[in-house]
Amino acid sequence: MSVGEVLYAASEAGLTLTANTTEDTLKVYPAENITPELAAAIRAHKAHLIRILREDEEMRRTGIIQSERQVFELARESFRTDVKGARHEALIRCTAARRGSAERGEHDVQAHDSGADERLRGGGVHS
Repeated sequence: MSVGEVLYAASEAGLTLTANTTEDTLKVYPAENITPELAAAIRAHKAHLIRILREDEEMRRTGIIQSERQVFELARESFRTDVKGARHEALIRCTAARRGSAERGEHDVQAHDSGADERLRGGGVHS
């Protein structure tokens, strides 16, 4: 099992993982939800899980991205599409930001990709 699979399995099992801020200890609860296979996988990836939990806690506390993984997670959240694969939440945020800039008299230079406009309007991504 990969670290990502361990985190997914823990989430599916309703487990909460917490890492001590100073010691290399990992708490997993509720204990009754831990299967022997999941316990073994958690033990095998303990150091990596602790690092991930500490990075995420530091980002929540400071608002500063701590790792490349967090950059990709934020990008996935920002560009996630709905069931139809049509709308990007980022389009709404970008449009609102542009309106705010225009209202303040600011201008930006943008590269234009007509295919991107269609994909963002609802045409989806085609390959």
